[in-house]
Amino acid sequence: MDLKKIARLSRLSFSEEEELKLNAQLSKIVMAFDRIKSVNTQDVEPLVTPVKIEGKLRQDQPQFEINTDEYMSIAPEVSGRLYKVPRVIS
Repeated sequence: MDLKKIARLSRLSFSEEEELKLNAQLSKIVMAFDRIKSVNTQDVEPLVTPVKIEGKLRQDQPQFEINTDEYMSIAPEVSGRLYKVPRVIS
C-alpha cells in the first residue's frame, strides 16, 4: 500500500514517525481483510442485520389539520397557491 500516494491524494502530510506507524496499522487492516476474504461463505445466506427485526406498523392518525390559507397569509410572497422563494440557481 502506497501511503505517500494516499496522503498526497488526501492532501495530508505525515512525519516519518507517523508514516511508519500508519504503514504498520494499514498493513494489519489489509491482513485482517485478507483473512476475512479467505473464509468460505459459499453456503451462507447474506444478512441484512445480525438480529431479526420485526416492523411494527400502526394506524395513521392525523394529529392536526394544516390550515393552508393561514400559512399563505403569513408568507412573504405567494403566487396563486405557491410560495415564491428567491432563485438559488441562475
